[in-house]
Amino acid sequence: SNVSVNLALNSPSIGSALAVQSTAALTIVEPPIDAWKLGYFGANANNPAIAGDSADPQHDGIVNLMAYAYAFNPLVANTNPFSGGVAGNKFQLVFPRNTTASDITYNVQSSVDLNAWSNLLTFAAASGWVTNVPGASVSESATIGLPPNQYVTVTATTSTNVRANLANQFLRLQVQR
Repeated sequence: SNVSVNLALNSPSIGSALAVQSTAALTIVEPPIDAWKLGYFGANANNPAIAGDSADPQHDGIVNLMAYAYAFNPLVANTNPFSGGVAGNKFQLVFPRNTTASDITYNVQSSVDLNAWSNLLTFAAASGWVTNVPGASVSESATIGLPPNQYVTVTATTSTNVRANLANQFLRLQVQR
């Protein structure tokens, strides 16, 4: 949980002086992912081999950071919920977004060569979804489940990814913290 610390400064070194305020109360706020890890991994929450972002304790192909992003229980084998398809001349990606994961960013990205990627849509808790290119849109379902497994289903749609003049067009979901 969050930790509060009382700070008191005194006895400055020679030639130094304390400002008017020499005491302060500080609160160290625990990031939501740390609370999630503690809830699922307990005493192993700080063990990167078990609870690290790239660890996959169930060997289901969904690393902990993605399990957190999808609002999954990382101790249960899950199937990847990420799907995509073409609807008319638009490409759609569908995935769950953890509503309590305020410390990560979701980017729906596009590439023609799998090397250079551009952000089509970006989600951050502070700003919500931001459309980075014309023709991209996003919708979310009503909230499903209860914390820490509460999520919305995101449908990201873009007409910029289905173009007849391009041999290849790729989409991906990038999750960062």
